Amino acid sequence: MKHTPGPWIQCDTNRIYGPSYAATVWGPKGPGYGLIADCRHCGLTTDDRVANAKLIAAAPELLEALEEMVKHCNLFPEAEYRKNAIAAITKAKGESK
Repeated sequence: MKHTPGPWIQCDTNRIYGPSYAATVWGPKGPGYGLIADCRHCGLTTDDRVANAKLIAAAPELLEALEEMVKHCNLFPEAEYRKNAIAAITKAKGESK
């Protein structure tokens, strides 16, 4: 499974789209091109919707950083944090164990 390449962009509320678009995430070309996630209508507070959008927008960089950490962190291969990192990578990539 492949995801849309990053960076993903959380919409800037100062754009002409209006403040509700702060809870949207777009592909590398930005708002109006390749919607990644729309958190506007999920029944949460505005702050929660925007926070969720920010977390989603960071996903490609987080995945890349976690993969690098696992690749270079072989000193304790059985450490719980390493197992958790591998499980998160597997989940993000839609792979089964």
